[in-house]
Amino acid sequence: MPRWLWWVLLGLFVLVGALIAFRLGFIDAHLTESDAIAHYAGRYAEQTGGAVGDCTAAPGGATWLVLRCERDGVVRVYGINRFGGLVSEAGK
Repeated sequence: MPRWLWWVLLGLFVLVGALIAFRLGFIDAHLTESDAIAHYAGRYAEQTGGAVGDCTAAPGGATWLVLRCERDGVVRVYGINRFGGLVSEAGK
């Protein structure tokens, strides 16, 4: 394999890594706690028919946020990471 092809492949690899890092940084800079809470509270309301007001959030230990939704004694807990992804869901 020619040497220039190795450099092109390395350059493409670095470019893809830089784009991924930029995207994650952009998400981190623009995602607020309120956005994440509203998203998963809406998800809870769609799945269960409950109200968004059934949910409360607190900072998590292993996760960024822990959203706890309770209605009629049934509790659902969502663990949310810093990028807004769902880490865990308990109480289905």
